[in-house]
Amino acid sequence: LANALSTKVEIKQQDGFLLVQLPQEMAGAAVTGNLLFYCAADAAKDRQVQLQTNITAQQQISLHNFLPGNYIVKIQWTHHNRQYYTEQPLIIHQ
Repeated sequence: LANALSTKVEIKQQDGFLLVQLPQEMAGAAVTGNLLFYCAADAAKDRQVQLQTNITAQQQISLHNFLPGNYIVKIQWTHHNRQYYTEQPLIIHQ
């Protein structure tokens, strides 16, 4: 269902944070869900984070608890009783 949205979820690393930007349709509305940072090479690096976006459908996540590596970010969320899911690769470097 995430493919039907106007834009993809964007994740970028900036100033010690990960910035997660949901599509603009999600702005200003209640969104619940979670992000799983899955590291195939090392399960000890896996992290799960509660999705808590602001009014612009963005969330900042501190990189403090993350180790550098290759991840697949699995994002699951609900917006207006509709379920969404997407995955994307992410390389965390520090």
